[in-house]
Amino acid sequence: MVIKTLMLPLIFDALHRVEKHGTIETTHRIPRRIFPLPPVIKGQQPAVISSEATHAILFAAESTPARPITKLALRFLAVTVVMS
Repeated sequence: MVIKTLMLPLIFDALHRVEKHGTIETTHRIPRRIFPLPPVIKGQQPAVISSEATHAILFAAESTPARPITKLALRFLAVTVVMS
């Protein structure tokens, strides 16, 4: 944690120099190489198939603290869901 805090100003300075050259895509790629994302866990993605479970998930999502735009996105997802 301390190393990241000390290195951040140097990293931002380097990114600004790369960005000045007009290589925006490279500027976006550099942080991903420095701070790699965790690997994606592949496998089954369970689906909610009952209306009771859907209600419980929506209630849990609404009661979780989040930014207003996130709440709106969850609500939009809820009204556009397709139930078979």
